[in-house]
Amino acid sequence: MLWAAPRKSADRPFLRLRTVTLLISLAAVAVVSHASLAGAWRFFPLATIGCLVTSIGLIGTGVGLIGHSRGRLAGWGLVATGMIWPSNLSAIGDAGLGPFISWNSSGVCWGLLAVIIVSYPSDLRPTRMSRFFMGLAVLDFIVFNLLHTFISEPEWAGFSAEAWWPTLWPNHDVSVSVARWYGFLDLGIAAIGVQVLLQRIRSASGADRATLEPVAIGVSLAALIAGGASVGQQLTSTETALAWTVFVQGLGLLAIPGAAIASVHRSQRIRGDIANLVMDLSVAADIQDMRDALRRALKDDELEVLYHQGSNDGLYLDPSDRPVPLPDPASRLLLDLKTGLVDEGPGAGGLPHVLVSLDPRLVAHQEMVRSALSATQLAVDRTQLQNDLRDRLAELEASQRRLAQAGVVERRRIERNLHDGAQQRLVTLRVKLEHLRSQVREEDVRASLLRVKDEVDQTLEAIRQLARGIHPPLLTEGGLDAVLPPLLQGLETELVLQLPDERPDATTEAEVYFMISEALANVSKHANATVVEVLVNREGDLLRVEVNDDGTGGADTLGGSGLAGMEDRVRALGGTMVLISEPGRGTSVRISLPWRDAQSPLPGDGAGP
Repeated sequence: MLWAAPRKSADRPFLRLRTVTLLISLAAVAVVSHASLAGAWRFFPLATIGCLVTSIGLIGTGVGLIGHSRGRLAGWGLVATGMIWPSNLSAIGDAGLGPFISWNSSGVCWGLLAVIIVSYPSDLRPTRMSRFFMGLAVLDFIVFNLLHTFISEPEWAGFSAEAWWPTLWPNHDVSVSVARWYGFLDLGIAAIGVQVLLQRIRSASGADRATLEPVAIGVSLAALIAGGASVGQQLTSTETALAWTVFVQGLGLLAIPGAAIASVHRSQRIRGDIANLVMDLSVAADIQDMRDALRRALKDDELEVLYHQGSNDGLYLDPSDRPVPLPDPASRLLLDLKTGLVDEGPGAGGLPHVLVSLDPRLVAHQEMVRSALSATQLAVDRTQLQNDLRDRLAELEASQRRLAQAGVVERRRIERNLHDGAQQRLVTLRVKLEHLRSQVREEDVRASLLRVKDEVDQTLEAIRQLARGIHPPLLTEGGLDAVLPPLLQGLETELVLQLPDERPDATTEAEVYFMISEALANVSKHANATVVEVLVNREGDLLRVEVNDDGTGGADTLGGSGLAGMEDRVRALGGTMVLISEPGRGTSVRISLPWRDAQSPLPGDGAGP
């Protein structure tokens, strides 16, 4: 697997480690402060309080970073800096070893901070410039600072002449010149440190860049303030200058905990973007929307989603459906979206269906990437399911449409068979009976033939009624204009009929006729209405059909009624039906069907005899 599974058992050990580290660090600060700040507290209480606040702030920030693998080294560095920081004031009021400790502990603190700058986050590889900066900072803050004590006396640095000092070759002029240039060199190193940090930001991933920006601002502020204060101390070498320098530098260093808090806030916002990703993916219309949502969540503007259609050509398509070559694995990280594995080409299971091309630096954000990929896979599965359901629904609707069309064709075939078969034979039989009756003279035989002829006429009329009920011939020839007026004449009510100027396709037209027939049959049997409206209109891509009456109302589609069958036929044509029938307020049947233009005659159509 690309991503290591999270180990919950590691949380408690790290929690205990941070707790122990915090307690030990605070105890060490208490010991160092008691030994170093006794004299400073008598003369400079404000500087002493500031020194303690800075120390605790650095330790707290460091302990927080220790719990994160990418910030562990920087965290230990901040804890060490916070523990050493109070010794910066050990020189005040001390004529023993305190001045020497104070002089060198300051350099050690700034050397540690230089190492911290190039070690956070730990997975960003140091560049040549960052190595140069770290070496120069350690050389200047620690080595040169110590060597300076060999050519100077303690009083030249503003300390007591009785303080212990490892003087080997004292030279006042050289010592003063070195001290002054040393302060300006501090400013130069601070500027280089800011440049190194900016370089690390530019080389970081989008997610890291968002969290490193507050760190860059905080470190830059701390470096500039500390460098300026250092220059001031070198120009005025007194205990007072030392106290205020440590105080001002401490205030500058408090920008680092502030930057850490801002960075954590940024990290929480990035995690919030992963939560927003789920919402964005829920409304994503296609794979391009999914890609854009992933880019925003992972802060990777070059992220790409590629998919394979299952052919044997091995080509992948981008969200615009254009064939694209797979990116170089050395520059981009290719993941199989479904499994989370690094793509290694087709295996036993064939080519991966969807690949995600990521910034390889996002490996440092395993949990975030894992969550984003899982959410995207769910969205892809949901989209595929929706597409499958949409295809099946379209297939079902097409099947229902074909069944409806086949029903119309079959009704027409039966009607024509009745017309051309049984009906024509009965007509022929009637003519023969009439002819035979004219040849017979016996009255009783003539009367019998007349009765047979009347029964044939009745049978012929019944067959004609049956044929019209199956499919009226006039509907094919003249449409609804030809068949609805005679149908309405059988109702003893006031009639309103409205029809469109153009005809729909034959299947829709036939179904509309039978729906209206069913609705009018219900009016005739149950409604006791005085006014009936039949309104058929085209509205854009829809055919609207309404049958309204002012009868007793109370109709419903339950119990297997004719209205229920009508609703099924409407759905088979991809339409909708609304029934409004309150007791005592009449009934309104409102049908909406997709409009289809009139087409060529259905199979089985032809000229009638």
